[in-house]
Amino acid sequence: MPSWPQKYMPWSQSPPWSDSSYGQEYGRPSHPQGANDPVAELDGSWQGKSGELLVIRHGRFRIYQDQERFREGNLALEGQNTLTMQDPSTGNAQRYDYALHEGKLALRNQAGNLFLYRRIQ
Repeated sequence: MPSWPQKYMPWSQSPPWSDSSYGQEYGRPSHPQGANDPVAELDGSWQGKSGELLVIRHGRFRIYQDQERFREGNLALEGQNTLTMQDPSTGNAQRYDYALHEGKLALRNQAGNLFLYRRIQ
């Protein structure tokens, strides 16, 4: 698990990339917002079993391995339980089956690897 300075511990307070700062960095949302918006229900901060953080805001994602190393890109839903994460700098895209249940997010890639997250914000 990464070593996080106390001021960045996800369960102690909001990290510097949370909520307003991340959304503003990328400007206007890339999808319509509404009460039943499926992308909006993924919005938030998620902590993985290995301590990594997945932040989803307004159709964008950022995955932090630690506080200095991250990947980011666009997130799009394809069908009811499938999403794609794309790195705009390389054009590489990864498709995942996903499921949400009681503050937990499960992603399964095409190779069958399962990534489990819990909502922290």
